Amino acid sequence: MNDFDVDQLLGVLREAARQLNEAELAPPQRPIAQHLHKLAGVISSALDGLPAQPRALQAALPVLGEEFLRHLETIQHYARLLIESPMSFGGAALPAAALPHAEALQRASRALRERCEALRQQTLQERLNARRSAPEAFDWNAHLQAEVPLLRFLLRQRPVQLSLTPHEGPLVVFARRYHTTELVRHIVQTLGTELMAYGHIQMSFQPEAACHALRIFATGIQFTPAETAALFSRHGRHLYREQLDVDAGYLTFERQLGIGSSLIIHLPQKPAD
Repeated sequence: MNDFDVDQLLGVLREAARQLNEAELAPPQRPIAQHLHKLAGVISSALDGLPAQPRALQAALPVLGEEFLRHLETIQHYARLLIESPMSFGGAALPAAALPHAEALQRASRALRERCEALRQQTLQERLNARRSAPEAFDWNAHLQAEVPLLRFLLRQRPVQLSLTPHEGPLVVFARRYHTTELVRHIVQTLGTELMAYGHIQMSFQPEAACHALRIFATGIQFTPAETAALFSRHGRHLYREQLDVDAGYLTFERQLGIGSSLIIHLPQKPAD
C-alpha cells in the first residue's frame, strides 16, 4: 500500500459509516452507529487537504497525534462489536442489509491504522539510517517546491501564511536529503505552531560562492534566546542543529527590530575537501 491508497480507504470509511448510520437498526445499535459516523467524520477532517504525494501521511502522523490512531482503533472495535457480539446490544443481530457496511468500516479502519503504524516504524528506521548515511547532491530548489503543499498542510489550522519564492534554476547542494527535509519542516512547523500567533513565513533562496542558502523569514519573531531554545534546545531538538554541522552546513540569523527575523540555512554546493 502507498500513500495514494489512503484516499480510497478514507472514501470507504466515510461511505460505510454514512450508510451504517442510515440503516434500519435496533435501538441499542443506533447510538454506536451514530458514534462511528461522527468518528469517521473526525478522521476525514484530520486528513482533509493532505497532499496526494508520497510520504505525506508519514510526515503528518506526528501532527495528527495519538488521538488519531485511537479514533481508528475505536471504529474498528465498535464495528467488530456490531458484527460479532449481538449480546452487547440486547441480543439484536445486525440486520443483513447493514452487515456489509459494518464489515467495510472494520476493514477500512484496520487497514488505515495498520498503514499508520507501519509508517511510524518506517520513520524510526529512516531516522536511524539517516544518521549513518552519506551526503548526496540534490536540487534543493526543486525539492522544496515539492515540499510546500505538505508544509502548508502542517500549518493548516494556524493563522500563518507560508510562501516560497522559487529560484529560476537548479540549486544543487551536497547534504543528506532526509535530514535537510526534516530540518526545514521542523523550523517551519515550530515557528508556525509554537512561536507565532499569526503572520507570514516567507522562504526564499540566495545562492552564495560556496553554499546555497535558504532564508526563512518570520514576522514578529526576533530569535531571542528563548525562541532559539524552542527551536534547537528543548525536547532533544539540538540534534537538528548538530546534524547540520555534520553536513558542513551552518545557520545565521538576521533581525529586523519590530518587523521580524530571518533564519538562514547554508548548505555546501560540493563535498568538503
